[in-house]
Amino acid sequence: MALAKYFSKDLLAINRLVNTDHSVLLDRLNSAVISLAFDENCVKTFEGRCGVDIILRLISRLYPKLKLIDLSGANKERLEEYQSIAKRINSNIELVDSKTAEDVLVILGDSKKEITTEGLKIHFGSDNWIAKYSLESVQEFGDSNNPIGVGISACIVASNIFRHIFKDMLNNYDLDNSFELSTYSLDTNTKIENNPIIEDIELNNLVIAGIGAIGNGVIWTLSKIKNLKGNIHLVDDERISISNLQRYVLLEETNEDDIKVDVAKNYFTQKNLSVTPFKCNWDCYLNKLDDWNVNCVAVGIDNAKDRIGIQSTLPKIIFNAFTETESLAITRHKDFVNESCLSCSYIPLKKEKDFINEVADNCNIPQKAELVKAYYNLNLPVGIPIPNSNHDSLLLTIAKSNNIPIEELNQFNEMTLNQFYSDFVCGGIILNVSKTDKDIKNVDAPLAFQSAMAGILLSAELIKHTLCPDIIQEQRTDFYHLSPIYNGVNPYHRLIVKDETGRCICRDEDFINRYKEKWN
Repeated sequence: MALAKYFSKDLLAINRLVNTDHSVLLDRLNSAVISLAFDENCVKTFEGRCGVDIILRLISRLYPKLKLIDLSGANKERLEEYQSIAKRINSNIELVDSKTAEDVLVILGDSKKEITTEGLKIHFGSDNWIAKYSLESVQEFGDSNNPIGVGISACIVASNIFRHIFKDMLNNYDLDNSFELSTYSLDTNTKIENNPIIEDIELNNLVIAGIGAIGNGVIWTLSKIKNLKGNIHLVDDERISISNLQRYVLLEETNEDDIKVDVAKNYFTQKNLSVTPFKCNWDCYLNKLDDWNVNCVAVGIDNAKDRIGIQSTLPKIIFNAFTETESLAITRHKDFVNESCLSCSYIPLKKEKDFINEVADNCNIPQKAELVKAYYNLNLPVGIPIPNSNHDSLLLTIAKSNNIPIEELNQFNEMTLNQFYSDFVCGGIILNVSKTDKDIKNVDAPLAFQSAMAGILLSAELIKHTLCPDIIQEQRTDFYHLSPIYNGVNPYHRLIVKDETGRCICRDEDFINRYKEKWN
Protein backbone atom coordinates (compact mmCIF):
# COMPACT_ATOMS: atom_id res chain seq x y z
CA MET A 1 0.00 0.00 0.00
CA ALA A 2 1.38 3.44 -1.01
CA LEU A 3 -1.01 5.63 0.99
CA ALA A 4 0.68 8.23 3.16
CA LYS A 5 1.20 7.68 6.89
CA TYR A 6 -1.13 10.60 7.53
CA PHE A 7 -3.84 9.28 5.21
CA SER A 8 -6.42 9.32 8.02
CA LYS A 9 -6.58 13.12 7.71
CA ASP A 10 -6.98 12.79 3.93
CA LEU A 11 -9.87 10.44 4.60
CA LEU A 12 -11.50 12.98 6.89
CA ALA A 13 -11.13 15.72 4.25
CA ILE A 14 -12.58 13.56 1.45
CA ASN A 15 -15.34 12.33 3.73
CA ARG A 16 -16.70 15.89 3.99
CA LEU A 17 -17.35 15.94 0.25
CA VAL A 18 -17.81 12.30 -0.79
CA ASN A 19 -20.37 10.45 1.29
CA THR A 20 -19.53 6.80 0.71
CA ASP A 21 -17.96 3.82 2.43
CA HIS A 22 -14.32 4.36 3.38
CA SER A 23 -13.23 1.16 1.65
CA VAL A 24 -14.58 2.58 -1.63
CA LEU A 25 -12.47 5.72 -1.18
CA LEU A 26 -9.40 3.63 -0.43
CA ASP A 27 -9.91 1.47 -3.51
CA ARG A 28 -10.42 4.54 -5.71
CA LEU A 29 -7.23 6.22 -4.50
CA ASN A 30 -5.14 3.06 -4.60
CA SER A 31 -6.07 2.50 -8.24
CA ALA A 32 -5.50 6.11 -9.37
CA VAL A 33 -2.29 7.03 -11.24
CA ILE A 34 -1.34 10.69 -11.73
CA SER A 35 1.35 11.67 -14.25
CA LEU A 36 3.30 14.93 -14.23
CA ALA A 37 5.16 15.63 -17.47
CA PHE A 38 7.58 18.57 -17.59
CA ASP A 39 9.52 20.12 -20.46
CA GLU A 40 12.37 22.61 -21.00
CA ASN A 41 10.04 25.61 -20.62
CA CYS A 42 9.10 24.30 -17.19
CA VAL A 43 12.65 23.60 -16.03
CA LYS A 44 14.30 26.77 -17.36
CA THR A 45 11.81 29.40 -16.12
CA PHE A 46 11.25 30.59 -12.57
CA GLU A 47 7.49 30.24 -12.91
CA GLY A 48 7.85 26.74 -14.34
CA ARG A 49 10.06 25.60 -11.48
CA CYS A 50 7.57 27.03 -9.00
CA GLY A 51 4.76 25.27 -10.87
CA VAL A 52 6.28 21.81 -10.71
CA ASP A 53 7.25 22.32 -7.07
CA ILE A 54 3.74 23.24 -5.89
CA ILE A 55 1.82 20.69 -8.00
CA LEU A 56 4.19 17.96 -6.83
CA ARG A 57 3.68 18.99 -3.20
CA LEU A 58 -0.09 18.90 -3.64
CA ILE A 59 -0.37 15.62 -5.54
CA SER A 60 2.07 13.58 -3.43
CA ARG A 61 0.02 14.16 -0.26
CA LEU A 62 -3.08 12.40 -1.54
CA TYR A 63 -2.46 10.11 -4.50
CA PRO A 64 -0.33 7.02 -3.78
CA LYS A 65 0.82 6.35 -7.36
CA LEU A 66 2.79 8.96 -9.27
CA LYS A 67 4.48 8.95 -12.66
CA LEU A 68 7.05 11.65 -13.49
CA ILE A 69 7.98 12.23 -17.14
CA ASP A 70 10.93 14.26 -18.45
CA LEU A 71 9.63 15.19 -21.90
CA SER A 72 13.02 16.35 -23.18
CA GLY A 73 14.98 13.42 -21.76
CA ALA A 74 17.71 15.91 -20.83
CA ASN A 75 16.81 16.66 -17.21
CA LYS A 76 17.80 13.57 -15.26
CA GLU A 77 18.92 15.58 -12.21
CA ARG A 78 15.60 17.45 -12.12
CA LEU A 79 13.69 14.18 -12.43
CA GLU A 80 15.61 12.69 -9.52
CA GLU A 81 15.05 15.87 -7.49
CA TYR A 82 11.28 15.70 -8.07
CA GLN A 83 11.20 12.01 -7.18
CA SER A 84 13.05 12.84 -3.96
CA ILE A 85 10.53 15.56 -3.03
CA ALA A 86 7.63 13.13 -3.54
CA LYS A 87 9.33 10.51 -1.37
CA ARG A 88 10.08 13.02 1.39
CA ILE A 89 6.43 14.04 1.47
CA ASN A 90 5.09 10.46 1.34
CA SER A 91 7.71 7.78 1.92
CA ASN A 92 5.14 5.16 0.89
CA ILE A 93 4.44 6.70 -2.52
CA GLU A 94 4.83 4.39 -5.53
CA LEU A 95 6.75 5.96 -8.42
CA VAL A 96 5.43 3.95 -11.36
CA ASP A 97 7.25 3.38 -14.65
CA SER A 98 6.52 5.00 -17.99
CA LYS A 99 4.51 2.03 -19.26
CA THR A 100 1.87 2.35 -16.54
CA ALA A 101 -1.38 3.90 -17.79
CA GLU A 102 -2.47 7.05 -15.98
CA ASP A 103 -5.87 8.39 -15.00
CA VAL A 104 -4.69 12.00 -15.32
CA LEU A 105 -1.77 13.42 -17.30
CA VAL A 106 -0.65 16.93 -16.32
CA ILE A 107 1.63 18.65 -18.84
CA LEU A 108 3.71 21.52 -17.50
CA GLY A 109 4.93 23.95 -20.15
CA ASP A 110 4.66 24.49 -23.90
CA SER A 111 6.17 21.22 -25.12
CA LYS A 112 5.36 20.47 -28.76
CA LYS A 113 5.88 16.77 -28.17
CA GLU A 114 2.63 14.90 -28.73
CA ILE A 115 1.71 12.70 -25.77
CA THR A 116 -1.14 10.23 -26.00
CA THR A 117 -3.06 9.04 -22.99
CA GLU A 118 -6.32 7.32 -22.27
CA GLY A 119 -6.72 9.48 -19.18
CA LEU A 120 -7.65 13.12 -18.72
CA LYS A 121 -5.02 15.50 -20.14
CA ILE A 122 -4.49 18.87 -18.42
CA HIS A 123 -2.15 21.65 -19.53
CA PHE A 124 -1.17 24.51 -17.26
CA GLY A 125 1.18 27.48 -17.33
CA SER A 126 1.35 31.11 -16.19
CA ASP A 127 2.46 34.62 -17.03
CA ASN A 128 3.34 36.67 -13.95
CA TRP A 129 -0.05 37.22 -12.23
CA ILE A 130 -1.95 35.26 -14.89
CA ALA A 131 -2.91 31.65 -14.16
CA LYS A 132 -3.34 29.55 -17.33
CA TYR A 133 -5.18 26.24 -17.74
CA SER A 134 -6.55 24.21 -20.63
CA LEU A 135 -7.77 20.73 -21.50
CA GLU A 136 -7.15 21.44 -25.18
CA SER A 137 -3.91 23.34 -25.81
CA VAL A 138 -0.39 23.63 -24.39
CA GLN A 139 0.30 26.49 -21.98
CA GLU A 140 3.57 28.36 -21.55
CA PHE A 141 5.34 29.49 -18.38
CA GLY A 142 6.64 33.03 -18.19
CA ASP A 143 9.95 33.92 -16.55
CA SER A 144 8.87 36.62 -14.11
CA ASN A 145 9.86 36.46 -10.45
CA ASN A 146 6.21 36.08 -9.43
CA PRO A 147 5.01 32.69 -8.07
CA ILE A 148 1.38 33.75 -7.52
CA GLY A 149 -0.15 33.11 -10.96
CA VAL A 150 1.44 29.69 -11.30
CA GLY A 151 0.63 28.80 -7.69
CA ILE A 152 -3.08 29.41 -8.19
CA SER A 153 -2.97 27.60 -11.54
CA ALA A 154 -1.48 24.52 -9.84
CA CYS A 155 -4.14 24.55 -7.13
CA ILE A 156 -6.90 24.65 -9.72
CA VAL A 157 -5.22 21.77 -11.59
CA ALA A 158 -5.22 19.77 -8.33
CA SER A 159 -8.90 20.60 -7.87
CA ASN A 160 -9.73 19.31 -11.36
CA ILE A 161 -7.77 16.11 -10.73
CA PHE A 162 -9.83 15.53 -7.59
CA ARG A 163 -13.09 16.21 -9.43
CA HIS A 164 -12.10 13.76 -12.15
CA ILE A 165 -10.98 10.93 -9.85
CA PHE A 166 -14.17 11.15 -7.78
CA LYS A 167 -16.51 12.29 -10.58
CA ASP A 168 -19.13 9.60 -9.98
CA MET A 169 -19.24 10.37 -6.24
CA LEU A 170 -19.48 14.16 -6.43
CA ASN A 171 -22.62 16.07 -7.37
CA ASN A 172 -22.53 18.61 -10.20
CA TYR A 173 -18.84 19.46 -10.08
CA ASP A 174 -17.89 20.02 -13.71
CA LEU A 175 -14.28 20.29 -14.83
CA ASP A 176 -12.72 23.53 -15.99
CA ASN A 177 -12.21 23.48 -19.75
CA SER A 178 -9.99 26.50 -20.37
CA PHE A 179 -9.32 29.86 -18.74
CA GLU A 180 -6.84 32.64 -18.03
CA LEU A 181 -7.29 34.26 -14.63
CA SER A 182 -5.60 37.39 -13.30
CA THR A 183 -4.68 36.71 -9.69
CA TYR A 184 -4.16 40.48 -9.34
CA SER A 185 -7.68 41.60 -10.25
CA LEU A 186 -9.20 38.16 -9.53
CA ASP A 187 -11.15 38.03 -12.77
CA THR A 188 -10.60 36.81 -16.31
CA ASN A 189 -9.63 40.26 -17.60
CA THR A 190 -5.91 39.79 -18.31
CA LYS A 191 -5.14 43.25 -19.69
CA ILE A 192 -1.74 44.70 -18.81
CA GLU A 193 -3.06 46.72 -15.87
CA ASN A 194 -4.15 43.45 -14.28
CA ASN A 195 -0.68 41.96 -14.68
CA PRO A 196 1.80 44.45 -13.12
CA ILE A 197 5.45 43.59 -12.74
CA ILE A 198 6.68 42.86 -9.21
CA GLU A 199 9.79 44.86 -8.48
CA ASP A 200 11.14 45.57 -4.99
CA ILE A 201 8.50 44.63 -2.42
CA GLU A 202 8.95 45.89 1.12
CA LEU A 203 6.76 44.42 3.85
CA ASN A 204 6.95 46.69 6.88
CA ASN A 205 5.86 45.27 10.22
CA LEU A 206 3.94 42.34 8.75
CA VAL A 207 2.70 39.68 11.14
CA ILE A 208 1.60 36.27 9.84
CA ALA A 209 -0.75 34.88 12.48
CA GLY A 210 -1.02 31.11 12.16
CA ILE A 211 1.50 28.90 10.36
CA GLY A 212 -1.00 26.16 9.65
CA ALA A 213 -2.28 24.97 6.27
CA ILE A 214 -3.14 28.47 5.03
CA GLY A 215 0.02 29.91 6.57
CA ASN A 216 2.06 27.31 4.68
CA GLY A 217 0.60 28.67 1.43
CA VAL A 218 1.60 32.19 2.47
CA ILE A 219 5.14 31.11 3.36
CA TRP A 220 5.53 29.10 0.13
CA THR A 221 4.65 32.21 -1.87
CA LEU A 222 6.55 34.92 0.00
CA SER A 223 9.69 32.80 0.39
CA LYS A 224 9.95 32.49 -3.41
CA ILE A 225 9.82 36.24 -4.15
CA LYS A 226 13.52 37.00 -4.51
CA ASN A 227 13.34 40.79 -4.15
CA LEU A 228 11.26 40.76 -0.96
CA LYS A 229 12.58 42.91 1.87
CA GLY A 230 11.42 44.37 5.17
CA ASN A 231 10.45 42.47 8.30
CA ILE A 232 8.02 39.67 9.08
CA HIS A 233 6.94 38.17 12.39
CA LEU A 234 5.69 34.56 12.40
CA VAL A 235 3.27 33.75 15.24
CA ASP A 236 2.14 30.22 16.12
CA ASP A 237 2.40 28.25 19.36
CA GLU A 238 2.27 24.69 18.00
CA ARG A 239 4.58 21.90 16.94
CA ILE A 240 3.98 19.81 13.83
CA SER A 241 2.00 16.59 14.16
CA ILE A 242 1.93 13.84 11.52
CA SER A 243 -1.67 14.71 10.59
CA ASN A 244 -0.58 18.25 9.64
CA LEU A 245 1.24 16.87 6.61
CA GLN A 246 -2.08 16.12 4.89
CA ARG A 247 -2.45 19.73 3.79
CA TYR A 248 0.65 21.71 4.89
CA VAL A 249 2.31 22.11 1.48
CA LEU A 250 5.78 22.92 2.82
CA LEU A 251 6.09 20.00 5.20
CA GLU A 252 7.81 16.67 4.80
CA GLU A 253 7.68 13.57 7.00
CA THR A 254 10.89 14.48 8.83
CA ASN A 255 9.25 17.70 10.08
CA GLU A 256 7.10 15.80 12.57
CA ASP A 257 7.39 17.37 16.04
CA ASP A 258 9.32 20.39 14.70
CA ILE A 259 8.23 23.88 15.75
CA LYS A 260 6.02 25.40 13.04
CA VAL A 261 7.45 28.91 13.10
CA ASP A 262 11.04 27.63 12.98
CA VAL A 263 10.34 25.44 9.94
CA ALA A 264 8.64 28.37 8.21
CA LYS A 265 11.52 30.77 8.94
CA ASN A 266 14.02 28.40 7.31
CA TYR A 267 12.30 28.77 3.93
CA PHE A 268 13.17 32.48 3.72
CA THR A 269 16.57 33.17 2.17
CA GLN A 270 16.21 36.80 1.01
CA LYS A 271 19.19 38.80 2.28
CA ASN A 272 17.25 42.05 2.88
CA LEU A 273 14.38 40.41 4.73
CA SER A 274 14.25 39.96 8.51
CA VAL A 275 12.04 37.07 9.68
CA THR A 276 11.44 36.52 13.41
CA PRO A 277 9.64 33.44 14.74
CA PHE A 278 7.45 33.64 17.86
CA LYS A 279 6.41 30.27 19.28
CA CYS A 280 3.43 31.57 21.22
CA ASN A 281 -0.20 32.60 20.85
CA TRP A 282 -1.35 36.12 19.97
CA ASP A 283 -1.60 37.35 23.59
CA CYS A 284 1.89 36.14 24.41
CA TYR A 285 3.22 37.69 21.19
CA LEU A 286 1.85 41.12 22.09
CA ASN A 287 3.45 40.91 25.51
CA LYS A 288 6.83 40.47 23.81
CA LEU A 289 6.44 43.72 21.84
CA ASP A 290 7.40 47.22 22.93
CA ASP A 291 4.05 48.50 21.68
CA TRP A 292 0.87 47.16 20.09
CA ASN A 293 1.12 49.20 16.89
CA VAL A 294 0.92 46.29 14.48
CA ASN A 295 0.76 47.65 10.95
CA CYS A 296 -0.54 44.64 9.01
CA VAL A 297 -1.68 41.13 9.96
CA ALA A 298 -2.21 38.21 7.61
CA VAL A 299 -4.63 35.92 9.42
CA GLY A 300 -4.68 32.22 8.63
CA ILE A 301 -5.99 30.77 11.89
CA ASP A 302 -9.04 28.53 12.07
CA ASN A 303 -11.28 29.80 14.86
CA ALA A 304 -13.50 32.80 15.50
CA LYS A 305 -12.27 33.50 19.04
CA ASP A 306 -8.69 34.16 17.94
CA ARG A 307 -9.80 36.30 15.00
CA ILE A 308 -11.83 38.49 17.34
CA GLY A 309 -8.85 38.66 19.68
CA ILE A 310 -6.57 39.85 16.88
CA GLN A 311 -9.05 42.51 15.75
CA SER A 312 -9.49 43.76 19.34
CA THR A 313 -5.80 44.78 19.41
CA LEU A 314 -6.51 47.16 16.52
CA PRO A 315 -3.91 46.48 13.83
CA LYS A 316 -4.02 49.09 11.09
CA ILE A 317 -4.80 46.59 8.29
CA ILE A 318 -5.94 42.96 8.36
CA PHE A 319 -6.15 40.46 5.54
CA ASN A 320 -7.94 37.24 6.41
CA ALA A 321 -8.21 33.86 4.66
CA PHE A 322 -10.28 30.83 5.54
CA THR A 323 -11.74 27.64 4.11
CA GLU A 324 -15.25 26.19 4.21
CA THR A 325 -16.50 22.83 2.98
CA GLU A 326 -17.06 23.89 -0.63
CA SER A 327 -15.31 27.23 -0.78
CA LEU A 328 -12.45 29.40 0.39
CA ALA A 329 -12.41 33.14 0.84
CA ILE A 330 -10.29 36.25 1.31
CA THR A 331 -11.51 39.23 3.32
CA ARG A 332 -9.90 42.68 3.44
CA HIS A 333 -10.12 45.03 6.44
CA LYS A 334 -8.36 48.33 5.77
CA ASP A 335 -10.60 50.80 7.63
CA PHE A 336 -11.81 49.76 11.08
CA VAL A 337 -13.94 52.89 11.46
CA ASN A 338 -15.90 52.94 8.19
CA GLU A 339 -15.81 49.35 6.92
CA SER A 340 -16.65 45.94 8.27
CA CYS A 341 -13.95 44.80 10.66
CA LEU A 342 -12.66 41.25 11.05
CA SER A 343 -14.90 40.66 14.07
CA CYS A 344 -18.11 41.56 12.25
CA SER A 345 -18.36 38.19 10.54
CA TYR A 346 -17.60 36.18 13.68
CA ILE A 347 -20.00 37.57 16.28
CA PRO A 348 -21.95 34.55 17.60
CA LEU A 349 -25.62 34.65 16.63
CA LYS A 350 -26.59 31.59 18.67
CA LYS A 351 -25.23 29.49 21.48
CA GLU A 352 -22.30 27.43 20.25
CA LYS A 353 -21.45 23.91 21.34
CA ASP A 354 -18.59 24.09 23.81
CA PHE A 355 -15.33 22.18 23.38
CA ILE A 356 -16.21 19.53 25.98
CA ASN A 357 -19.46 18.55 24.27
CA GLU A 358 -17.82 18.73 20.85
CA VAL A 359 -15.19 16.22 21.99
CA ALA A 360 -17.80 13.95 23.58
CA ASP A 361 -20.02 13.98 20.47
CA ASN A 362 -17.20 13.43 17.97
CA CYS A 363 -15.69 10.63 20.08
CA ASN A 364 -19.11 8.91 20.13
CA ILE A 365 -19.56 9.26 23.90
CA PRO A 366 -22.14 12.11 24.20
CA GLN A 367 -23.36 10.74 27.55
CA LYS A 368 -19.83 11.00 28.99
CA ALA A 369 -19.33 14.76 28.72
CA GLU A 370 -18.64 15.04 32.45
CA LEU A 371 -15.83 12.51 32.12
CA VAL A 372 -14.35 14.51 29.26
CA LYS A 373 -14.64 17.66 31.37
CA ALA A 374 -12.77 16.01 34.24
CA TYR A 375 -9.84 15.04 32.00
CA TYR A 376 -9.77 18.56 30.56
CA ASN A 377 -9.73 20.24 33.97
CA LEU A 378 -7.18 17.84 35.45
CA ASN A 379 -4.96 17.94 32.34
CA LEU A 380 -4.66 14.18 32.82
CA PRO A 381 -3.33 11.78 30.15
CA VAL A 382 -6.34 10.10 28.52
CA GLY A 383 -4.93 6.59 29.08
CA ILE A 384 -4.79 6.95 32.88
CA PRO A 385 -7.95 6.41 34.98
CA ILE A 386 -8.94 9.33 37.23
CA PRO A 387 -7.40 8.70 40.66
CA ASN A 388 -9.80 7.37 43.29
CA SER A 389 -12.56 6.73 40.76
CA ASN A 390 -14.18 3.54 39.55
CA HIS A 391 -14.40 4.72 35.94
CA ASP A 392 -12.48 3.34 32.98
CA SER A 393 -9.90 5.70 31.55
CA LEU A 394 -11.23 8.10 28.94
CA LEU A 395 -9.25 6.24 26.27
CA LEU A 396 -10.78 2.88 27.19
CA THR A 397 -14.24 4.45 27.30
CA ILE A 398 -13.80 5.79 23.77
CA ALA A 399 -12.38 2.47 22.55
CA LYS A 400 -15.42 0.56 23.83
CA SER A 401 -17.92 3.02 22.35
CA ASN A 402 -16.30 2.79 18.92
CA ASN A 403 -15.60 -0.97 18.95
CA ILE A 404 -11.85 -0.38 18.76
CA PRO A 405 -9.41 -2.81 20.42
CA ILE A 406 -7.65 -0.79 23.11
CA GLU A 407 -4.30 -2.05 21.80
CA GLU A 408 -4.81 0.04 18.66
CA LEU A 409 -4.96 3.21 20.78
CA ASN A 410 -1.92 2.66 23.00
CA GLN A 411 -0.06 5.40 21.10
CA PHE A 412 -2.40 7.94 22.74
CA ASN A 413 -1.95 6.78 26.37
CA GLU A 414 0.23 9.68 27.48
CA MET A 415 -1.57 12.43 25.58
CA THR A 416 -3.70 15.06 27.29
CA LEU A 417 -7.19 15.75 25.96
CA ASN A 418 -6.31 18.56 23.54
CA GLN A 419 -3.49 16.64 21.89
CA PHE A 420 -5.52 13.42 21.78
CA TYR A 421 -8.50 15.13 20.17
CA SER A 422 -6.27 16.87 17.64
CA ASP A 423 -4.68 13.60 16.52
CA PHE A 424 -7.49 11.08 16.99
CA VAL A 425 -10.51 13.04 15.72
CA CYS A 426 -9.14 16.09 13.89
CA GLY A 427 -6.40 13.88 12.45
CA GLY A 428 -9.06 11.51 11.09
CA ILE A 429 -7.72 8.39 12.81
CA ILE A 430 -11.14 7.63 14.30
CA LEU A 431 -12.54 7.18 10.78
CA ASN A 432 -9.89 4.59 10.01
CA VAL A 433 -10.09 2.42 13.12
CA SER A 434 -13.67 2.78 14.35
CA LYS A 435 -16.11 0.00 13.51
CA THR A 436 -19.08 2.32 13.98
CA ASP A 437 -20.71 4.46 11.28
CA LYS A 438 -19.12 7.70 12.43
CA ASP A 439 -20.00 11.17 11.18
CA ILE A 440 -17.45 13.72 12.42
CA LYS A 441 -18.82 17.20 13.08
CA ASN A 442 -17.12 20.55 13.73
CA VAL A 443 -13.73 19.42 12.43
CA ASP A 444 -11.83 21.55 9.94
CA ALA A 445 -10.32 19.22 7.31
CA PRO A 446 -9.84 20.98 3.98
CA LEU A 447 -8.08 19.36 1.05
CA ALA A 448 -4.47 20.37 0.48
CA PHE A 449 -5.13 22.40 -2.66
CA GLN A 450 -7.95 24.28 -0.93
CA SER A 451 -5.78 25.47 1.96
CA ALA A 452 -2.78 26.19 -0.29
CA MET A 453 -4.95 28.26 -2.62
CA ALA A 454 -6.28 30.31 0.31
CA GLY A 455 -2.72 30.92 1.49
CA ILE A 456 -1.41 31.94 -1.93
CA LEU A 457 -4.34 34.34 -2.35
CA LEU A 458 -3.66 35.77 1.11
CA SER A 459 -0.04 36.46 0.16
CA ALA A 460 -1.27 38.04 -3.09
CA GLU A 461 -3.28 40.55 -1.04
CA LEU A 462 -0.12 41.54 0.83
CA ILE A 463 1.81 42.08 -2.40
CA LYS A 464 -1.06 43.93 -4.08
CA HIS A 465 -1.42 46.25 -1.09
CA THR A 466 2.30 47.04 -1.23
CA LEU A 467 2.24 47.66 -4.99
CA CYS A 468 -0.96 49.70 -4.93
CA PRO A 469 -2.32 50.63 -1.47
CA ASP A 470 -5.34 52.37 -3.04
CA ILE A 471 -6.45 49.40 -5.17
CA ILE A 472 -10.26 49.24 -5.19
CA GLN A 473 -11.75 45.83 -4.35
CA GLU A 474 -14.83 44.46 -2.67
CA GLN A 475 -14.17 43.42 0.91
CA ARG A 476 -14.64 39.69 0.27
CA THR A 477 -13.78 37.32 -2.56
CA ASP A 478 -14.99 33.70 -2.59
CA PHE A 479 -13.63 30.85 -4.68
CA TYR A 480 -15.78 27.78 -5.10
CA HIS A 481 -12.77 25.54 -5.36
CA LEU A 482 -14.57 22.53 -6.86
CA SER A 483 -16.39 24.58 -9.50
CA PRO A 484 -15.13 25.94 -12.84
CA ILE A 485 -13.79 29.48 -13.18
CA TYR A 486 -16.53 31.65 -14.67
CA ASN A 487 -16.25 35.40 -15.07
CA GLY A 488 -18.41 37.14 -12.48
CA VAL A 489 -19.47 33.88 -10.83
CA ASN A 490 -16.27 32.20 -9.65
CA PRO A 491 -14.41 33.98 -8.15
CA TYR A 492 -17.27 35.91 -6.56
CA HIS A 493 -16.75 39.39 -5.11
CA ARG A 494 -19.07 40.85 -2.52
CA LEU A 495 -19.44 43.44 0.21
CA ILE A 496 -19.33 42.49 3.87
CA VAL A 497 -22.04 44.25 5.85
CA LYS A 498 -20.77 46.17 8.87
CA ASP A 499 -22.25 44.94 12.14
CA GLU A 500 -25.78 46.27 12.66
CA THR A 501 -26.43 44.78 16.09
CA GLY A 502 -24.18 47.20 17.96
CA ARG A 503 -22.38 44.23 19.53
CA CYS A 504 -19.17 44.46 17.51
CA ILE A 505 -16.15 46.39 18.77
CA CYS A 506 -16.13 48.49 15.57
CA ARG A 507 -19.36 50.12 16.88
CA ASP A 508 -17.78 50.94 20.23
CA GLU A 509 -16.67 54.57 20.61
CA ASP A 510 -13.70 53.67 22.81
CA PHE A 511 -12.34 51.25 20.21
CA ILE A 512 -13.03 53.72 17.39
CA ASN A 513 -11.25 56.57 19.16
CA ARG A 514 -8.29 54.36 20.06
CA TYR A 515 -7.95 53.21 16.43
CA LYS A 516 -7.99 56.84 15.25
CA GLU A 517 -5.41 57.73 17.88
CA LYS A 518 -3.10 54.88 16.84
CA TRP A 519 -3.34 55.42 13.11
CA ASN A 520 -4.22 59.11 12.80
